[in-house]
Amino acid sequence: LPPIFEGGLIGLVAAHYRGKEIQSGDGVQIGLHHFFKMFEFQLALSAFSILAIFTDISFGVRHLGTPFWLLIIFGVFFLASFLLRFFVIYAENFIVLESAGFTESILKSAKLVISNFGKTLLIFLLLLLISIRTIINVLLIFLIPLLIVFVLNFFVGTVALTLGIILATIAGTIVLLFAVYLSGILHVFTTAAWTITFLSLDHQRVENLLKKE
Repeated sequence: LPPIFEGGLIGLVAAHYRGKEIQSGDGVQIGLHHFFKMFEFQLALSAFSILAIFTDISFGVRHLGTPFWLLIIFGVFFLASFLLRFFVIYAENFIVLESAGFTESILKSAKLVISNFGKTLLIFLLLLLISIRTIINVLLIFLIPLLIVFVLNFFVGTVALTLGIILATIAGTIVLLFAVYLSGILHVFTTAAWTITFLSLDHQRVENLLKKE
């Protein structure tokens, strides 16, 4: 599902930015059309995600302890992963909006980032400060089960067990829906910001090529 909806979201944002009339259902069609390329890209990039990095670190610390050389390796790997994800930040836009292939989208993204390094870094830092997406998601992941357990324990000790379970379920559902809604807003905002940035930079790139010709 993520490759389909991510591709559809990029297509919808681009169409809206260009002033085209498009329905939400068309986004699903766009996502399905570019599904295999998006799936291939996201699958390859998942090995360098924050979750994968911390999983590798936890596995290494558990079996090897914390020797200095291991910390250096993990530090280099984390830096390399961050740089890789930074330089392919426009790759999904190339896949969806220009139908580029896996390797082509990565090379074009890296070239666009290098040629507009200052602007890309500024947008990256602004979005990092505005959304704080990862921190919010982590807090919600821990708060949702804690809230459910707290409400359940409170009502079990004061009222009937059945009523306590019902109230805890309702409270947990409300919090879960709020967490999903908030995460969705942040994700749409981030994707829209990067898509609009890509359209602006890519438009400048095309104009520069035309001028050279």
